[in-house]
Amino acid sequence: MSTVITNLLHVYLNKLRVREWREKCGVSHLDLSGVFHFKHRLCSIPVSHLLVEHVKHHYHPNASPGYDKREVVVDLNVCQEAHVQDMCVLVELSQHHGAGLRVKLGQVRVNSITNAHLTALLRALTHTDVHTVELEMCDIKDSSSLLCLPQSLQGLSLAYTDTSDVHFLTKFSHLRQLSLTGRHLRGRCDVLVGLTEGLQYLNLSACALHAADLDTLAGSHHMTSLIQLDLSNSSFGNDVELRALCRLCHHLQKVTVLELDNCRLERASASLMTELVASLVSLPCLLLLRLTRNDFRLHTIVKDLPALGTSLTLHCVCLTVPSEAYLSDDYDAIEEMISTLKASLNHHLQAVRCPPPIVDWEEESSYSHWYYPVNIP
Repeated sequence: MSTVITNLLHVYLNKLRVREWREKCGVSHLDLSGVFHFKHRLCSIPVSHLLVEHVKHHYHPNASPGYDKREVVVDLNVCQEAHVQDMCVLVELSQHHGAGLRVKLGQVRVNSITNAHLTALLRALTHTDVHTVELEMCDIKDSSSLLCLPQSLQGLSLAYTDTSDVHFLTKFSHLRQLSLTGRHLRGRCDVLVGLTEGLQYLNLSACALHAADLDTLAGSHHMTSLIQLDLSNSSFGNDVELRALCRLCHHLQKVTVLELDNCRLERASASLMTELVASLVSLPCLLLLRLTRNDFRLHTIVKDLPALGTSLTLHCVCLTVPSEAYLSDDYDAIEEMISTLKASLNHHLQAVRCPPPIVDWEEESSYSHWYYPVNIP
């Protein structure tokens, strides 16, 4: 998809060089930005030198107010030093009154750049209308530099960044999408309560949350607005955390996607597993439930999980084939056990609801001794 959009952009820009086409063309505004989602970046394109050259070509510093102008909206990736320089040029020229071709930014994704280049990029974005910024594995020495971002920002991702301070987030009162993946937030979820706008997307994967943090979230106003919540890669297997997770579920009024991958839920006692499933079923809008890499026992999958079928809205549940299925040294016996497990769960789900929710099975290589890493010279 990104290749298609890149080619479409280049065709448009090259045609703008032809005066006759430019005068006849009614396309003065071309929006190539995509619907933003942190996990699916289908429409982002790299900051290209060609795009910069086109902006320079259509730049006339002494142009009159009635000068013919064109505008293109794009999502851009920044992952090299040259990309930062090009981005700064794009922003500066596009804001000048002599810009014949203005580039507006939808989403900007920044990956693995140094603190010095990141600071320059953030300053360049200060007076833009960019609605989403994703900073992944970036070297942020001082979180105050993030305050250069427009306060109208609607989406922000700080996945696996170095900075530990998150209190600056309260300065962005229009945030609707937030990803703090890999940030240690234990005991600091109160900052999320300070966000005045109700979040629609929240990713707190691998944030070392405990029961008190879940209770803080449960009491926040985001419970009435969240559509997608990711709490994966957490440790919720003990009684205290699991009960807090159940309490949280009872407050999620609009969540359609809930991700609880690798949360050690297999450690739950039988009674708490029943309570957890009941809490998940109580979600009034749930469509997709991810429970992969929770190494449930075969007995738990067949006995407890079929109750998920009592949900009137659940469309799909994602599970991982448990390690218990790989205990045999007979490969054919393993295949038969896995097949029997899948058929059994589907049968029990059908007994509860018809048609039943779709079960999307995944296999985890570390669960099986049949997995052998291949060393390629």
